[in-house]
Amino acid sequence: MLSRASKSKTGCAALRMKRAVAGLIFAVTGALNGQAKPIELIPASPPASYGYTEIAGLRELLNGNLLLLDRGDRAVYLVNLKQNTRTQIGRIGSGPNEYVLPDRVLPLATDSTGILDVAAHRVLVIGTRGPTGFRDARAPSNSAGVPISQNLITFSDTLGWFYARAQPIRVLRDNRLEVADSFAIERWTQFSRKRDTIALLPFSRASEATVIGGIVTWPVRRGEAFPAEIAWTVSEDGQLAVVYPAPYRIDLITSDGRFRRGPVLAYRAQQVTDAHKQVWLALLRRPKSGLMQREPGGPVTAITIRPRARDAQGIRWPLRLPSFIPDQIRFDLLGRLWVQRYVAVASHSLFDVIGKNGSVLFEVSAPSRSRLVGFGRGLVFLVRQDADDVEWLQAFRLPQ
Repeated sequence: MLSRASKSKTGCAALRMKRAVAGLIFAVTGALNGQAKPIELIPASPPASYGYTEIAGLRELLNGNLLLLDRGDRAVYLVNLKQNTRTQIGRIGSGPNEYVLPDRVLPLATDSTGILDVAAHRVLVIGTRGPTGFRDARAPSNSAGVPISQNLITFSDTLGWFYARAQPIRVLRDNRLEVADSFAIERWTQFSRKRDTIALLPFSRASEATVIGGIVTWPVRRGEAFPAEIAWTVSEDGQLAVVYPAPYRIDLITSDGRFRRGPVLAYRAQQVTDAHKQVWLALLRRPKSGLMQREPGGPVTAITIRPRARDAQGIRWPLRLPSFIPDQIRFDLLGRLWVQRYVAVASHSLFDVIGKNGSVLFEVSAPSRSRLVGFGRGLVFLVRQDADDVEWLQAFRLPQ
């Protein structure tokens, strides 16, 4: 049986790199293999007048307001686009209604929303009238006694499930642990805390990994640009999607466990150019937020990670870009999966919109230097970066 996967302190920085790349690397618009011309998104309102540092996500509430997380400023806001206002909710700290390093927006039941605090290992629950308390963000241990991993909640749904990736561990008959060749995607509820495996993903680093103190570790591959990675996400109604880069395909699993393997999808792999390399190097030079723990079990604090000159040395450049941006896949409220493609620099952003059978329903073209941060009722929310790397939020009409 598999246990929770460990999460390195450098993992947050790598995730931020992918999100930043999403704002600068874009797919080539136009038809591919006879597909129809991409649908161009139509603005539903002017861009908001408030700039942000790094929008990690948002959720539209029943009253039309947005709960928005700016990871770069470590702040949560209540945003009203019609009135062009925003109000900060909570503040930085470890007390009630506070957060140390907010990292992710989690949909919860009814009109409640969670803000994952990766430093405090808890979820701040925000209801219609503001914060209402906390939930434990740590994954539960399993019945075999395998230690709880360092992984926290990755996704949630409105049915009450929390989701995370388990460690690639196999428990032998004598209770010894060994590295497995797959990860488990597991879910649990706040009340039962019993882990339910719903998918297995291949672990390509099994030959390099070891088990130390109940945690699987493997060497960090520094300097690998534009990695092709398997990505997964969960919809608000509990549908799981797994996106594979090569061959490019999407597998879907419903909340009740029905599996559908998607067809291989065609795409035009673009060559990595000097422009791509300059974008990647520029992102390496930007400071990033991270976590520091001085001793096991000790307090975790948020820190700013300054770039080092050696980080830009010895980078391994792929000949061609992968089929999609790993951290830029999201479900809309109609159950369709949006997958952001990246191949060309300074072109329009391009999304594949995937149906319930894993096929591309249509492609969507969006303004350049933009990425997807959430959906509303009939709306798509994008952010665009300006020349000073400030992010601006704008709503667009959702294609039907």
